[in-house]
Amino acid sequence: MNYLKSAALLSYLVFSLLSCHPRYPGTFDNAVRYQINDSIPEDKKLLALIAPYTEKLNATMLSGLAPLSGELKLGKPESTLGNWITDILQRYITETKGIKCDFTLSNYGGVRTNFIKQDSLRVGMIFELLPFDNELLVLDLKGSDIEALVRYMAKSGFWPVSKGINILQTDNKIEWIKIQGQPLVPEKMYKVQMPDYVANGGDGNAFLATAPREKTGMYMREAVIEQLRIETKKGIIQQGILDERILIRNN
Repeated sequence: MNYLKSAALLSYLVFSLLSCHPRYPGTFDNAVRYQINDSIPEDKKLLALIAPYTEKLNATMLSGLAPLSGELKLGKPESTLGNWITDILQRYITETKGIKCDFTLSNYGGVRTNFIKQDSLRVGMIFELLPFDNELLVLDLKGSDIEALVRYMAKSGFWPVSKGINILQTDNKIEWIKIQGQPLVPEKMYKVQMPDYVANGGDGNAFLATAPREKTGMYMREAVIEQLRIETKKGIIQQGILDERILIRNN
């Protein structure tokens, strides 16, 4: 990866991070826009200055994490990529952290890569997939809150969810929701892992902001990277599956 690509990656990460936080007004009346492309000559002094940092960045971002069997694609209502990312986060919280959790979800917009080809998963891929500094939280939710959240997700074609929840929608109506194989009970309390952006009311879910929660102290991408390293040591090959956890039927 050369300087321009490194700079582009850093710029992309900064832009992505800023897009998750409030923006503050600035004065851009006299701003000039410059396009960065191959027409700009290399500055050898600058290249020499940043070379140690570029090498370190490349070594980190290009380092392998895990073998991947089959490509991963993002889509709705469920997809191999959406299922994979939420399943690995669910395994992280339940197996590695030992925290009780019924299922994991991610808002659709929080996943920023639409396709990963069959290859060795690398650190840089996970940064591109999950560029935002979203901490994982485990919320205590009533069954009625989960039902409201599912109905909201259904309006946009659903979000990625892990094993542990099953949803049937028929003719735009939620027929049933099951948690851990059992029918959802409106008054029962459940534990749901999600990014803090959603937990704090983002994407139109203000009712979640007051729910009791437990912090994990991990960003989503950090959790995925850590779990991948653990599973690779165990010889596990990553793969995406479709198992009808979200099933839509139209008569």
